[in-house]
Amino acid sequence: MLGVVRIDHREMQTHLSRHLKSVDFELEIIHLKNGDIEIGDAVLIERKCYSDLCSSIVDGRLFRQMHRLRAASPRPILLIEEDEGGMHAIHRNAILGALSSIAIDLGIPILQTSGAAESVALIEIIANREQNRSRRQYELLKKRLGKMEEEYCTGNVSRYSAFQKSGCGSYLREKEENCLRAVEDFIFNPQSSGIVEMEIRKISQVELSILQSYPNIGPKRAKRLLSAFGSLSKVIKANQSTLVDAGLPPAVAGKMALLNHQ
Repeated sequence: MLGVVRIDHREMQTHLSRHLKSVDFELEIIHLKNGDIEIGDAVLIERKCYSDLCSSIVDGRLFRQMHRLRAASPRPILLIEEDEGGMHAIHRNAILGALSSIAIDLGIPILQTSGAAESVALIEIIANREQNRSRRQYELLKKRLGKMEEEYCTGNVSRYSAFQKSGCGSYLREKEENCLRAVEDFIFNPQSSGIVEMEIRKISQVELSILQSYPNIGPKRAKRLLSAFGSLSKVIKANQSTLVDAGLPPAVAGKMALLNHQ
């Protein structure tokens, strides 16, 4: 039996639930604030079928989800699962631009499966790897603790222990607690540390890179479009005349509108 895999309760209403009956890991159905599948203490997976991927690019959900996923886990994964909807809702360049930004700018690996059955098989493989990693870490920690205990018994006290014995231990603990509080404030109170503004700037950069993946759209035109329409989703939905009104040449606007509405 592998370790515990936690799955968001909303995933149990999808095709994934049919393939979870014979898995070789303990399954917990919970509410996850970020991601859809949590494996161990490090891996967090956002699972999307193709049709949901397309709609989340258009309405802007994808980038907000990816930034939250990146902040919530040391090893996030975007899992894209094939479905009958396909990738026809928006132009291929917009999808490729979004995926390249997620992989390169955010450093989130992207995995692809042919369906729910293969996704469950992939989850089992990752769970097995995580369990083996935890065992190796445990053995290493046990070895280090044994070495420390041996040194202490032979009188070779570590510098940390010596510092505590000198009467400065309370000062050191206070510094550690202050550091922990600062980290907690950074994670749980982003409004106070300017993280929200930083994330908005990151999302704007992602949107700009997607627009620049269109033919004859460079940095200046991409910025002009975002400034005129206010969001990537509105640019993608725009017709030729409104794109021309935003400053694009008619030929470029016509090509962009055609690609978006194919």
